Amino acid sequence: MFLLIPHLSAVLRTDSEPGAVYAALEPEIRRALPRTETTISREGGTVTITVEAADTSSLRASVNSLLECLTVTQRINSVTKDFT
Repeated sequence: MFLLIPHLSAVLRTDSEPGAVYAALEPEIRRALPRTETTISREGGTVTITVEAADTSSLRASVNSLLECLTVTQRINSVTKDFT
């Protein structure tokens, strides 16, 4: 009998405000989430986030959380640009 361990992954990339995105998401990614492993890297002007999960529910929850943080970060940056 074989034990099948599902493996799912998602990759998110953005080139919008890479410094701010990396700084905002890096602490969130360091937070351990059950059944997921997430990495973040910054190369040049692009931030890449990779999420690996054991099941679809874990992948969805992790990606949704990261997308929410990314959206908030980009909205804050667009508002604060008006004041600088």
